[in-house]
Amino acid sequence: MTIYRKVVLFVLLLVLPLNLLALSVTRKAVDTTIEQTTATDRQFAENGTAQLNKRMDSAFSMLYYFVTEDSDCIQMMRQRDEYSYVTAKNKFFVALKKLAHMTDGADGYFFFLQKKQDSLYYGNEQLTAGFKSALAQTVEGLEDKQWSICTVDETLYLLLVQEANSTRYGAWIDLDAMRQEIIEGLDYTTTQAMFYQKDVPELEERCIGASAAGRGVTLLVSQSREDVLQSLSPRVRFLYAAAVLYLIVIPLLCWFINVYLLQPLKTVTRANREMQIGNLDYRITEKARSPEYDAVFQSFNSMAADLKSYKIECYEKEMERQKIELRNLQLQIRPHFLLNIFNLIYTLAQRKQSAQIEDTVLYLSDYFRFLFRSNRETEPFGKELGIIRGYLTVANIRYHDLIDAVLDVAPEVETVCMPPLLIHNFVENTIKHGVCRERVLHVRLTGRYHGGEVCFCIEDDGNGMDAQTLERNRSIFAGTLNLENQNEHLGLYNSFRRLRAFFGDDASVTVESESNRFTRFVIQFPYDLGGNYDASDCK
Repeated sequence: MTIYRKVVLFVLLLVLPLNLLALSVTRKAVDTTIEQTTATDRQFAENGTAQLNKRMDSAFSMLYYFVTEDSDCIQMMRQRDEYSYVTAKNKFFVALKKLAHMTDGADGYFFFLQKKQDSLYYGNEQLTAGFKSALAQTVEGLEDKQWSICTVDETLYLLLVQEANSTRYGAWIDLDAMRQEIIEGLDYTTTQAMFYQKDVPELEERCIGASAAGRGVTLLVSQSREDVLQSLSPRVRFLYAAAVLYLIVIPLLCWFINVYLLQPLKTVTRANREMQIGNLDYRITEKARSPEYDAVFQSFNSMAADLKSYKIECYEKEMERQKIELRNLQLQIRPHFLLNIFNLIYTLAQRKQSAQIEDTVLYLSDYFRFLFRSNRETEPFGKELGIIRGYLTVANIRYHDLIDAVLDVAPEVETVCMPPLLIHNFVENTIKHGVCRERVLHVRLTGRYHGGEVCFCIEDDGNGMDAQTLERNRSIFAGTLNLENQNEHLGLYNSFRRLRAFFGDDASVTVESESNRFTRFVIQFPYDLGGNYDASDCK
């Protein structure tokens, strides 16, 4: 059975009949019950708020009477001599207790006399030392002349704080007791009665309730919707459960779609991602839940096997092509300076300068021995450095000691494996274009290794380059100028291609020059010595 038929059958057999039955019968009963409960909650909230307002007014009036008209309270708050203070305090306490019993005001009253560092408490219940201490700390941080909702000794209170004559006084009303009366007056087990002074939260969708605001205090009464719906008759509850079951069907439908539609798609996506990162051995091993996806999985596995075989074949062909290209580049570089060497030998022979001929022939012998003694594509640079020294000797013979060369190569750089005669070609190019008959040409070759990178610098103070020649060289080393069918700058062009072929696109050659002042070539490429300067690993 196809995925489409499975989804349609599931919806028709489970979701549609149950939805029609539940919604047609329970809608009105549920709405009526919710409306009645909301009205009851509103009545309790309004009654509770009215009662709280009355008690707040009564407590405030009684405190105002004592502070402004009762002589004993006034005498006590003056906090003068000890005798009159203690006498007034005892008489005031008796009057406070008597009047508090006669009025429905606060649950307790307090006076903190700062000059005497004394306090007076009166409450409807026995007050503990812990409560008194917690109340004193709470009152200390409250602003005067207003009612504030605070938690004192793990109980919620409404506190009034006022101050006069170095005395902080006020009253407290036990809000937890009022909340408990409201909760006991309603039949629902999830009833909550909460007092707020600001930022009254909105009811959650799963709750039913109402609120009423008094003098700076709001009372919110609520219950959970599930608790209210439990009061429905069994028949209505059954139908309501059917409606809830309809809601449960939605995640079930999502699960069904996820298992039979999305999970197989995720499997294919994950397999494609593995192929993109080069994991050609990855295969889909999960069992498909439908014939369609089974065909997709099999097709992917077959494609992956063919792709791996094709990629290996292409890789082998590319490697062979690069080897042939590198060999061709080497062949183009080798005869680059041979004609000049033979002309030099001929000239020396005519002059009968046998010692110079010996040096030149020995250099040429070392050059060919280094180039042809093995088929390795790389050699330690230290061997090429010896060939460069020989070339500088021959160059001084040719140009009559007009070349002053300094070779400053770090020992670890001499172990770097690199294509043969790569730096030699740059040194030869520097002398060829930099030497002049009027003055000595100073050439400096430096080689350093730092931070996983090898850097060679060949600089001279010779003829330099004009702007056009400099721009042409920079185009060569930027890879934007193709010289395969030209002879000019072909040696540098091939050297740059060999550098990129071995060390990748991170390898670079930069050139700076100023006419009749200097020329500087900087060759850089990544290389990992790994702390081991053994050059036996050259290929």
